[in-house]
Order: sequence, then structure tokens, then C-alpha cells
Amino acid sequence: MFRSLIIAALLCITPLGPALAYTLEITEAQLQRQIENLMPLKRQQYFVTVTLSRPKIDLSVGGNRIGLSTHVSASIPGVTQGTGRATITGRIRYDNQQGAFYLDRPRLEELHIDKLPGQYQSQVRGLAQQALSDALSSKPVYRLNDQDLRQKLAKSMLKNVTIRHQTLLLELDPF
Repeated sequence: MFRSLIIAALLCITPLGPALAYTLEITEAQLQRQIENLMPLKRQQYFVTVTLSRPKIDLSVGGNRIGLSTHVSASIPGVTQGTGRATITGRIRYDNQQGAFYLDRPRLEELHIDKLPGQYQSQVRGLAQQALSDALSSKPVYRLNDQDLRQKLAKSMLKNVTIRHQTLLLELDPF
């Protein structure tokens, strides 16, 4: 028993720990498939309806941020029906109990909608931001798969999450 404890202690302090470290890669395409399941997002307030759809994920934003561009439609009955594009960014957040990644504090960076009168720009922007915040902060953009042994291990050994070369890198460390 005592001998086993000494061996375990030696394993912990030797350079073996870093040798067992592993990096799991989640590609932009894998994230894209998952984020498509979250759309469309629709928000209505009074007579204004904003819908976000057709997302395109972008992992080249930098600073461990995820970018997302979407198609936007805004409808104001009797006034206009406009379409355009929105650009969103947010930080990736991991919830180890759920084994899921979320887009934390999504921020609407750009919003361009054709045929939208200026007096409605602010209201439409607010609705779009609210739809994003509600949905993307609470619904995972990616969930680790318990059927995949590597991803199942990632749930218990995740040390760090970074974005590099348009890939989400999950650094796993058993110690």
C-alpha cells in the first residue's frame, strides 16, 4: 500500500504528466453543423419582428473569440420588410457539467438591413441583440459527444480552450 502511494507521488512530480497531455481539435465545420441547429432566432416586440438565420461561423476573429455572421430580416407591417446581414462576436465558455460550449456575451458588431428606415434602426438592433443574448448564452454552440471516447475524456480532463488556425483546441491533462 505504502509503495503504491510512493509510486503515484513520483508519477505526479515527474515529467510524465506533460507527456500524457493531449489536444482534441474541433473544426470550424463541426461547430458550423451545431450552430445551424440553433437558427433561426426570432424576436418580436410590439409590431417589429427580427429573424436571424443562415449562420456562418468564423474562428479567425482572434483573441479566443468566435465570430458569426447571419442573414437578418426585419418586418414592420405597413412600413417595411428588409433583409441584410449581421456580424456577431463572443467568447467561448465551457460548462463542464453540461460538457458544452457556449458563446458568452454575444455582441452584435454590425447590422445592415436594406429598406429599413432610420427611425427603426435602434429598435431592430436592440431586438437582434436581445435574441442573440438570450439564445446563444443559454444554448450550446457545441456539445461534447459521450459516444466518442476522446470527447468523453475531454469532459473530465479539460485544462484549457483556445482557438488557433480556425480550430477550437481543447487541451486535456489527466493531472
